[in-house]
Amino acid sequence: MLKSSISKSLLFIFLFLVIVILLKLAITEYANFQESSENLSLGITEYKKGNYAKAVKILKFHANKGEKIAQYLIAQAYAFGEGLPQNRKLASQYFSQWESNDKNLSETYLWIAQEMEKNHGKSTKNYLEALAWYFFAALKGNKHAQYQLAQAYRNGYHQLLSISEMCSQFWFDLYKKGSGKIEEREIPKDCNYNLSKNS
Repeated sequence: MLKSSISKSLLFIFLFLVIVILLKLAITEYANFQESSENLSLGITEYKKGNYAKAVKILKFHANKGEKIAQYLIAQAYAFGEGLPQNRKLASQYFSQWESNDKNLSETYLWIAQEMEKNHGKSTKNYLEALAWYFFAALKGNKHAQYQLAQAYRNGYHQLLSISEMCSQFWFDLYKKGSGKIEEREIPKDCNYNLSKNS
């Protein structure tokens, strides 16, 4: 009987300790979650204020943990060179993590191209970046980007492209067909802007 009583007491103490440990772990996890959420909010706030260097340090951690808004903002930071070196390849990778739908990605790429043209200074570098993002969007099937490329090859796009009726017609035909996403290998060599330049 005494042995049974001791066993029950030990079992009770063991269960009590397990419950205490589990509660402590739960409280710690909740505190970490709260801190993480506050840091994410701080990163977003700093990005909106234009404090890019501070923001990207916070947001990159969250982007790599799978936070969608952080992935988007880090992609944008790479696209525009805001707090991070401008890098099309990394921007595209983070945008792809953020959104797997090609139509939505193509709209985002188109927006970046338009932003580069209109709001980031009229310079050769920004026009070249815009042109590359039009290509990214066109490859994802964005009709507006395909039309923009047709026009770019028709008029030489700020004297950065060789005028080419064949390339203009190629992109215009894609635009008219609404054929959607295309592979880079399907584009005639002369009509394929070198996406690796300045990436």
